[in-house]
Amino acid sequence: MTRSLLFAGFALLASACVSAGQGAGGTSGVVALSEVDVEPVQLGCPINEPPRIPPPDRRVRLAFVVRADGTVEPGSVRLMPDHHSTAPERLIEEARDLATRCTYEPAQVAGRPVAVRIHESFWFAG
Repeated sequence: MTRSLLFAGFALLASACVSAGQGAGGTSGVVALSEVDVEPVQLGCPINEPPRIPPPDRRVRLAFVVRADGTVEPGSVRLMPDHHSTAPERLIEEARDLATRCTYEPAQVAGRPVAVRIHESFWFAG
């Protein structure tokens, strides 16, 4: 599933992907995305003005846990292990902060909401 959202000065290309295992550090209660009946759906991220960063790299790839209540678990937000960004640290921090403020329709297993680890790419516009 891929979708593009454009906010004031911020473009987000979101791709929900499965992360192997139970999550970073053995996070209990986190279901693998491949095991859910209904994937989480992003309801929105707050509008904000990201820092103005010159090209070429404006993408930050993050992995995090969307809890059963649709909020992001703040301590779970991590750069993807294969993220080879040249993005400045302040842009990475902005993406991490934005991710914690996004909300989701939670994933479901047998009709009940569950926590799941997803991956998303945050693209910052000029």
